[in-house]
Amino acid sequence: KALTDQITTIDKKRLGKKIATADEKIMEKIEKALHLTLDLKS
Repeated sequence: KALTDQITTIDKKRLGKKIATADEKIMEKIEKALHLTLDLKS
């Protein structure tokens, strides 16, 4: 589950191996939610 209202940054060195992927439909939902959360313009 992507928590787009709880954005945190971390150093790339702290990332481990990939544990999951998101299909195109899910990524579109995440992108839309981020645009709303961050008040981004298209």
